[in-house]
This record gives sequence, C-alpha cells and structure tokens, in this order.
Amino acid sequence: MVYFLGTIDCYVMGSRTYEHAINLSKAYGWPYGDIPTIVVTHRNLPIERPNIEFFAGDLEILVNAQLKPKYKNVWLAGGAILAGEFIRLKLADEIRLSIVPIILGNVLLFFDHVGQEQEMHLLDVTAYKNGMVELCYEIKK
Repeated sequence: MVYFLGTIDCYVMGSRTYEHAINLSKAYGWPYGDIPTIVVTHRNLPIERPNIEFFAGDLEILVNAQLKPKYKNVWLAGGAILAGEFIRLKLADEIRLSIVPIILGNVLLFFDHVGQEQEMHLLDVTAYKNGMVELCYEIKK
C-alpha cells in the first residue's frame, strides 16, 4: 500500500471527510502531506494548509478542466456521497476497497448513492498481516 500512496499526486475529498481529517490531524498530523488536496463543497470552510483548495460546481469540469491536465493519479479519499457521484458520472477509473476487520455501527453505506449497476473487473488483491484486505477494481465504462 505504501507504493500506491507514493503514486498519488492529488487528493479529492468531500467536506465531511475534510473536516474529519482536520480534527484527526490535531492529534495525529495531516495524513495527506503536502500533496495538493481539492475539497468539493459549497460551504465556507477554513483552509488549514496551503495545499488545500475548494471546488463548488460541476464534477465533470473539475475532472476534465482541473484534474486531467495537471495530475496523473488522483485519489478520491473518502466520502460516500462524492464517490457515488464520481461513479455515477463515470468519472472514476478504479476503486480500491480496504476491508478492515472492524464492524462499525451506524454509518453511511458507501455505495448507497450510486443509483445504478456498475460492472467492475478485479485487478488485484492484497492481504495484510493485520487482517486488512485491499481489493482493487477497474470500473468498466
């Protein structure tokens, strides 16, 4: 997984994921380093780091006008609603699912907002000693 993270040259996240990351960073540090991070939101949130920018608008414009010309590997880091929109609009190429051996309580279902069937092709599986399993799927378009 370290190799995968080393290839990321931009992060995109929703506002709730951003707020959660800010709160966690007070105790553990900012997990995304100095990599450019775009937060998709219509809310007025504090910019906590110089590499953060906000985007409010059409996700196709974000991807085609801002991300594709500048970045090779963009990771949509969290946010079930935002991820669902990227999948629904066919803006995502790949899904990496990490199965962590913890059962969570009352949470938002990750694929609840896709609203359509989406065929995928399994590219890779990695099992870790701590019990986590990472599944990497190509999204068929």
